[in-house]
Amino acid sequence: LPVPSGQYHVFIRSVSVTPSKKGTPMATLDLEILHPASVIEAGNTIKTAGRTFKHWLSFGTNPRSYRDAETICRASLPDGLPSPVDANDMPNLVKTLAEGKAMSAVQLYSEARYKTDAAGNQILDPATGQPQLLGYNTVLKAPTTAVDVQVIGLTAPPVRA
Repeated sequence: LPVPSGQYHVFIRSVSVTPSKKGTPMATLDLEILHPASVIEAGNTIKTAGRTFKHWLSFGTNPRSYRDAETICRASLPDGLPSPVDANDMPNLVKTLAEGKAMSAVQLYSEARYKTDAAGNQILDPATGQPQLLGYNTVLKAPTTAVDVQVIGLTAPPVRA
């Protein structure tokens, strides 16, 4: 089921540092919803706590990734990002300052993923004529400052093997 649109508290389980597909420095945040435990949508209770998803920050020419990183790391960087900003340093900075912390009141929503052919066209279900749904991606619309989980009154989830 999709994660209903709304505000959530999320935990930054880990941050991996790898190049993006285009070769730019990138930080991949592995996130887990901490709160609320569930959301009622259209009369159905949807469990949200414990659901995991990823958020990518690619540090090439995309100014949004730099703004997001500055927002996430604001508690440790009250004067903002170091100047000059070196794109190669950004993923490790995010890893060092955000991993193991939590963001409160972030906006999340879900995007449907559909089965596609080699050309990228949606494949239709022959029985219904509708696109074949694969599932949903959880999307972080706007990050907030990462802080210790106790600051927002929660506890960190157990580390998974």
